[in-house]
Amino acid sequence: MGLVIGRKEGEAIIIGDLIRIEVFEENGLLRLDIDAPKEINIVREEIYNPKNKNSSKALYEFAKTHEKLFKPSSIEEV
Repeated sequence: MGLVIGRKEGEAIIIGDLIRIEVFEENGLLRLDIDAPKEINIVREEIYNPKNKNSSKALYEFAKTHEKLFKPSSIEEV
């Protein structure tokens, strides 16, 4: 497990000098507002890793059509 940080709504963390992540609430759900340079790809894990337990053919197709977002070894047919 990596670094675990507790944050409340409105609080943020900074990663390096370029990435800021703030927690906020919307309709009863916690959300993350991620501010990072366009060169940094930000993808939900279940899409990035199609072998995840939530994977499906649709996720695989998404990954194939957006290949430039993914490391080549992470796209495997399900």
